[in-house]
Amino acid sequence: QSMGIRRWKYQQVLYEACIEAGIQIHFGKRLQAVLSSNADDSKTTTTTELHFKDGSKVKTSLLIGADGINSKVRNYILNPTGDETTQKSLEEFMPEYTGVTCLMGCANVPFQ
Repeated sequence: QSMGIRRWKYQQVLYEACIEAGIQIHFGKRLQAVLSSNADDSKTTTTTELHFKDGSKVKTSLLIGADGINSKVRNYILNPTGDETTQKSLEEFMPEYTGVTCLMGCANVPFQ
């Protein structure tokens, strides 16, 4: 037996789980830059600072890139230094419209 879930419902479930866990979510922001550094000279702990176009900044240990086709997060992951030479070689990673507008799948889900 399979179960479907609509995108808005999935977003609502994730949002409510974040609120319950005390995780702050920022809406309506335009990401301008992503800077990462090792916290307290640690080799394993990384802090990421996000700079937004409105001048605000946020430090975080987790960044989820759900910022669309022109993703600043993806660009940072592929080219964290912003080097133009590297950027040109990364053009193969740029998204292209494929005509697919909806993906669906099936999974067995036990009813409780």
